[in-house]
Amino acid sequence: MSVVLLAIVGPLINYKIMIKPIPAGKFFKQIYQSDGLLGHLSVIDYLQTNTRCLFVNNVSQSYMHNPTGRSQWRYVHRLATYASYKPADSKVFLAGLGAGNVVNELNILGFETDVCEIEKRMEEIGENYFGLTKNTNIIIDDARHAIKVTKKKYDVVILDISAGENQPNNLYTIEGFSDIKKMIKPDAALFFHYPTVLNAPDGLALKS
Repeated sequence: MSVVLLAIVGPLINYKIMIKPIPAGKFFKQIYQSDGLLGHLSVIDYLQTNTRCLFVNNVSQSYMHNPTGRSQWRYVHRLATYASYKPADSKVFLAGLGAGNVVNELNILGFETDVCEIEKRMEEIGENYFGLTKNTNIIIDDARHAIKVTKKKYDVVILDISAGENQPNNLYTIEGFSDIKKMIKPDAALFFHYPTVLNAPDGLALKS
């Protein structure tokens, strides 16, 4: 089996974090906030740059240019560029919806994408504030479980489920990658987003 593996650089909690709304100012405006499974979610518009950002517990999760609806993060476009060698109608499994910037790029390429997201609010935020395509197939589940039980075979698998600095420890294991191996085709591409890995002084995270 030949698999293309690429690392793209760019606590789950069971209680609510109560954070006061951010008052509107000259430079920004909060247009959404709520507390739930992943903690505090908020959407902030930056008025001078005409950009919008989704925060999870005050850590930026998605960043978009409002007039164009395109992500302001390079890794989103690099990921789409790398995946574009696959033909249209390729089957993609994306773990982690965020605000929908990645899946929107995949839709432009004509891919058939299944998105696994553990937080139901992300779908609402994506559709209402980030232009998420409404016919996107979204699976509300823990990615490790969804990967284990699926019977489908995919051409591309993307793991984009880092929550700020927190990594999905239940998935980034030998057992987790063994389950992924069972769901991919022989010539599949596997991408994962691991923030700041290239800045590690010893590079041990990437080597692992």
